[in-house]
Amino acid sequence: MGVQKDIIENLICVDCVSVSSLLRVKFRALSKRHGKEKDEIMSLTDPIGDMLTRMRNAIMVKKKEVSLPSSRMKVEIAKVLKEEGYIQNFKVVDDNKQGILNIILKYTDDNQSVISGLRRISRPGCRIYCKREFIPKVLHGLGVVLISTSKGIATGKKCEEIGLGGEVLCYIW
Repeated sequence: MGVQKDIIENLICVDCVSVSSLLRVKFRALSKRHGKEKDEIMSLTDPIGDMLTRMRNAIMVKKKEVSLPSSRMKVEIAKVLKEEGYIQNFKVVDDNKQGILNIILKYTDDNQSVISGLRRISRPGCRIYCKREFIPKVLHGLGVVLISTSKGIATGKKCEEIGLGGEVLCYIW
């Protein structure tokens, strides 16, 4: 009852409360009540979306390096990004679990990121596929589309060359 009283007191003091802030207050209260740790690890339903978001956030604050949980698909995406010149380098560090993927971002001489934008296309709730005849172009060919094919992850240009379609993972420009 004491926690609910604190919530009500906090809400009375604020003139306008958004739904998200109300949910955060309730979540904090429930976490305290059930004795959960503050830094619990949440399960991810879209690890590629998480990777792109971490890279986007690091670019916004001009970080040199991004660390994220590793997987085979993320490493393949990093390989393609390095081949296309969007990142400087990457390495996988073993931590006796799944590993950590460190991506070193690439910037120009005037401290502008080489990556202007990242957009997740196919999501776990809505998969997007393309045939080899209908591979999308990003910014009329200035960007890159990453496609998951039966031969691995490839760019749209490479998919056209080898004649494969697949799941459209993301756009990068």
